[in-house]
Amino acid sequence: MREASHGVGEAGRLAGYDRVSTSLALCGDAELCELVDAAVPLGTGIGGKSHDPGGE
Repeated sequence: MREASHGVGEAGRLAGYDRVSTSLALCGDAELCELVDAAVPLGTGIGGKSHDPGGE
């Protein structure tokens, strides 16, 4: 029902968050530290710093 009420864009966004959340949940502490250390800063806003996990 969520797709019908919010459209395909919303469903795609939620599916993307689900994939990222699952991927991060399967990482150990050391792997998460490596990912955070390799992230490239994108900017700072109200919520704090934004980083690109791609590292470029």
